[in-house]
Amino acid sequence: MVPNRNKVYFGFSVDSAESQDIASTARRIEECGYHFLSCGEHLYRGPGYPGHHWAVTALAIAAGATQKVRLVASTVIAPLRHPALLAKETAFLDEASGGRLILGVGIGGDFPDEFHALGIPVKERGSRTDEMLDILRRLWTEERVTFHGRHYTVQDLTILPRPAQHPHPPIWIGGRQEAAMRRALRYGNGWYPYMYSPRRYQESVQRVTELASEIGRDLTDFHWGISLHTCVHPSSRHAMEIGSEWILARYRLPDDPEGLLRRAALVGSPDEIAARVQEYLEAGVRYFNFLCACAAEYVPRNLELVTEQVVATVGAG
Repeated sequence: MVPNRNKVYFGFSVDSAESQDIASTARRIEECGYHFLSCGEHLYRGPGYPGHHWAVTALAIAAGATQKVRLVASTVIAPLRHPALLAKETAFLDEASGGRLILGVGIGGDFPDEFHALGIPVKERGSRTDEMLDILRRLWTEERVTFHGRHYTVQDLTILPRPAQHPHPPIWIGGRQEAAMRRALRYGNGWYPYMYSPRRYQESVQRVTELASEIGRDLTDFHWGISLHTCVHPSSRHAMEIGSEWILARYRLPDDPEGLLRRAALVGSPDEIAARVQEYLEAGVRYFNFLCACAAEYVPRNLELVTEQVVATVGAG
């Protein structure tokens, strides 16, 4: 996917769909004309939290139910995997789907219990991810790869089948801090934060551009995306109630959830959300991933309202 700087791309997540509804939700997203669909992941958030999908598995289900829509892993928690296994499953998915995969990568850490469950030190997640990305790109493109690092060892390994995309699927780096921005420039094809306000996104674009200039990185084909928790309802107040209930159940935020949703999400009436999307456009976003901030039963209605009264209003769907 070579980005057109004058075009806006919209995607919709299957995260909030029930597992048995992933295929039908994916088909509906494609029918609505979205450029991509997405799915994130967590292994285990901790006691009392609801379960969560696993990105590559869910996208494989979605791939079998669709024909053209791109498939965005949004995002894979890289340090929870061995790079050889991630290379294998993503190469296979890209080849089987006809070259539709975009791999979003993050370091995780919001839920330490999933690191503890695997015996992986949380403090190593950044260095593990950097090493992972080094190995991953080699396994996608080279034969008989050998690598001996601080965290991972690979010996004389060739991954087949190869990804359908050449040289490999795009890599979007997620996160919120400057270390993630540097990682995006070193390893990735795009910057893909979440829980960012328009102002913070604009500041991040400026910083990524500065860092790129320092290292001589060409940003011509760079992707500027964002993942946004989204809940649209004809009643702004009711949208906020739905969104607050959803985010409290999944993040147990210590502060006011409404404050967070107003700053760094899309929650409100269709007109309010369309205006907010415009703010993100002006900040530099070109790839919008709408992540449902609502219970599974409201996902179809949320998709309908976002498609018909937000994306259509912005005029780029």
